[in-house]
Order: sequence, then structure tokens, then C-alpha cells
Amino acid sequence: MPTNEIIIKEKNYSLSINSLYNKKILIAEDDETNFFLLNEYLENTGAELIWVKDGKEVVEFIDKNNHFDIILMDIQMPDMDGYEALSIIRPRIPHLPVIALTAFAISGDKEYAINAGF
Repeated sequence: MPTNEIIIKEKNYSLSINSLYNKKILIAEDDETNFFLLNEYLENTGAELIWVKDGKEVVEFIDKNNHFDIILMDIQMPDMDGYEALSIIRPRIPHLPVIALTAFAISGDKEYAINAGF
């Protein structure tokens, strides 16, 4: 059940569920079940959610629709993974918050993602 208790704080950036009202969020997730779970968590926030299924779609979508407030991006997707997509997006939109998502994190993944620009 979604709550308003989720708070993300990292590198001087803070995000709470309550602050997502009227925000445009691009969700890059190849697994439909994971997208539906994210959608369930975020459905009562008042945010607009847009779903793409791989890194290539992220880059193409950003090229056509360059205004997003946040990207939630799976790091393991087909065709182009989240790291490669971020390496293309980051120079174009340097200050856009991009949050890495993964179901299979191992030791060191958090540091690797932060160093990559997530």
C-alpha cells in the first residue's frame, strides 16, 4: 500500500512523495511488473508518469520531449542499459535527477551508480 513516508536523500538532493505533485516522471523499466509496482507507489502523488521500456527509448523520448522533472531508470535493460542511456542524457541535461533502479544490486553497485552520474 502506498504511503507518504518514502524519502530519498542523496548528495544534497531530497525528494519526498509529497513533493511529486505536478511533476513529470519518466520511468525506464523493461519489466512490466516492476513498472506496475512503481505506478502503484506513485499513483496518488499527482505526478504524470511516462513509461519507456529500454535505454534507446529513453534517449529517443528525451530528444522529442525534453522536459522531465525526474527519471527513474532501471540499470539492466535490453538494447541499451541504464548506464549507457545516462551517458548520453547527462551531457544534454546535466542537472536532471536520474535515479537508478535495480532488483539485483550487489556490493559496490550504489557507488558505481553514483560515480556514473545517477
